[in-house]
Amino acid sequence: MDHRRCLKSHTPMDGLPLNDHAQYICVFRHPIDAHFSYRKHLRNMQMHFFNLWYPEEDTEGVTFRRFLDGGPEGFDGDAMPLAHILRHYSAALALADRPNVALFHYADMCRDLPGTFERVAALLGASYGADVMARLVEAAGFDHMKANAARYAPGGGTGFMKSDADFFDSGTSGKWRGGLSEDEIAKYNAVIEAHLGPEERAWLEFGTPQ
Repeated sequence: MDHRRCLKSHTPMDGLPLNDHAQYICVFRHPIDAHFSYRKHLRNMQMHFFNLWYPEEDTEGVTFRRFLDGGPEGFDGDAMPLAHILRHYSAALALADRPNVALFHYADMCRDLPGTFERVAALLGASYGADVMARLVEAAGFDHMKANAARYAPGGGTGFMKSDADFFDSGTSGKWRGGLSEDEIAKYNAVIEAHLGPEERAWLEFGTPQ
């Protein structure tokens, strides 16, 4: 293949080969938002053994404890524990000064999707007219993707998920607020504060300061 192509990976940057001809786009989201989104994602898959790890009713808070306690490799119950997210983040930060490594945040995309497209286009050296960019931004919007879920959801149209449309739940953040106890929040804060400084934490949770 002699044309541009893309590859999506869940591998941290320190596990990927670095090539000056490649552009690395690292995307992050508030860890707790990512966790609760992941719960819904797995319950929507046709793999019922995930119900043991992510039960619909979890009155004892086992799932969130696994999220906090799991190791970075994700083999001990939670496939995406907090330690795994922090490993991704630290590996990306270590290479963020390279011209071909860029960090993006979901909150920034939600606040300014056109600006995100402009940034990606600049990184890739791509140039499009205003009308084409407007169509691309519209296609990447939540409503359009949910309405065309069979095209955009992972494995869409194949029965991989119970509902392709449900993969696009709401696109919002912070719905977990009020759903965790003070003790759970305190334990999350302790883990985060042990690994990140205030500025690093603020960006990982909320994106670029406004």
